[in-house]
Amino acid sequence: MRMNLLDKVIHYINPVKGQERFQARVSVAAASSFTGASRSKGALKGWFTSRKPADEDINPELDELRARSRDLERNNALAHGAINTKAVYVVGTGLRPEPNIDYEFLGLTSEEAETLQGQIAREFNLVAESREADIARRKTFYQKQFELYHSSKVNGDAFLLLPYLNRADFPYQTKFQSIESDRVSNPNLQRDDEKYSAGFQLDRYGAIKGIHIKTKIGNKPTWRYVPLFASNGRPNVLIASNKNTRASQTRGIPDLSPVIEVIKQCGRYVDAELMAAVISSKFTVFVKSSSPEAADAFAPNAGGASHFDDEAEEKISEERPEYRLGDGLVVQLDEDESIETANPGRPNAVFDPFVTVLWKHMGAALGIPFEILVKHFSASYSASKAALLQFAHFIAVDRANLVVDICQPYYETIIAEAVANGRLHMPGFLNDLLIRKAYTRALWHGPVLGDIDEVKAANAAEKRLNIGISTHEVETRRLLGHDWDQINQRRIIEERKKYKPTTTESPATEPGFLMDEDEAQDDE
Repeated sequence: MRMNLLDKVIHYINPVKGQERFQARVSVAAASSFTGASRSKGALKGWFTSRKPADEDINPELDELRARSRDLERNNALAHGAINTKAVYVVGTGLRPEPNIDYEFLGLTSEEAETLQGQIAREFNLVAESREADIARRKTFYQKQFELYHSSKVNGDAFLLLPYLNRADFPYQTKFQSIESDRVSNPNLQRDDEKYSAGFQLDRYGAIKGIHIKTKIGNKPTWRYVPLFASNGRPNVLIASNKNTRASQTRGIPDLSPVIEVIKQCGRYVDAELMAAVISSKFTVFVKSSSPEAADAFAPNAGGASHFDDEAEEKISEERPEYRLGDGLVVQLDEDESIETANPGRPNAVFDPFVTVLWKHMGAALGIPFEILVKHFSASYSASKAALLQFAHFIAVDRANLVVDICQPYYETIIAEAVANGRLHMPGFLNDLLIRKAYTRALWHGPVLGDIDEVKAANAAEKRLNIGISTHEVETRRLLGHDWDQINQRRIIEERKKYKPTTTESPATEPGFLMDEDEAQDDE
């Protein structure tokens, strides 16, 4: 710390008092409760930070963050692989609902609940598995999930509109339409204030009332306002957001934001090493000459000739010696010339450990273990399994967010339309929110991680079942990702076909065949 102007004045008038004051200021500055908050340490005094609210920190930089994130996802192999890896593991072929109504609250028997749940699943899949649900007729809802999740990770957030459109003979009018995050912005590009935040319209409590969508790209853009909910409470807009944990944050940020610079610099380093390796694969020879005439012979205006003088160029070319490489080639050099080869020293021996450290750094920031990030499992079974288990925690969080933001609201919207159209009979659904919640309760399942050793996984599942701490449904979901009831029903059919008698012999002679009581009495 240096003396300020007042210190110097006091020191000039009274050197003792001036020195005591300066030392006291140094002691106060150094006496920080946390060393990380010190402003006097050399490593920290040049560290400038922001103290703005979340939206003031994030919103002005969102456009640049999105553009750079999209460029990396398109052109950088590691960034592209990281985003796709998360999308494949989290969404895969789509998160699918398993209706799980609260039948005890609704006063239904378990058999009635099973029947109703089957009807709900059929009605929802009629919509979710059809491209008619997409206003552009491009994707099913299960395919759209992958797009929305991928877009939210690259751009920070993704938007799904739920407009009404009666088209063809399809029984459901609810459609979905995705909106690029860049199109959501403040009307007339005005600055953020208490009412607007990067395209979101807020109420006095900071809750989102609706979004403003730029509808025309050009010199005179226009904006369309879409309220978040209709007057009857039906959602008009679903938002998949990649938010952090700041309380006042409105918009999400790209997943690559913390490591954009690292990924870009690493990509440049890899490109440079690749180019160096390509150059080193060519045997490069330099001809050294101490003769000034040799240098002049290669000059563009040698002999005073114009660069565009064809006759002069041809004359220089005839006088210029020809050097080339060939099999068993012998070249005669002048007395003042010699050969020198270049060796760039590639491949670089430290290339792999250096980029490996950078990739581990990126994986830590993105929540992807190194082995999964680079798709290379070279460690032991235990280490590889630990990496998958660690990644499973990140997957669980992202799936839960996608279900809350997109899947469950869309599911409830379709079921509500089915009830309103009379395709599903659910007394009290449209009148009581608690009853509606009981009818639309569902479990969402996605693709399983898989196991490195399926035999060990199956043995562990068997042991959990034997000691009574799990169920067939749970273990089937964990190992295969399928519904145990469907598998069991199919197995019953297959077993019947397998042991169906094909001769005139008594069915009792067939192994494993089970007779009912009437057949047993007839035989007696």
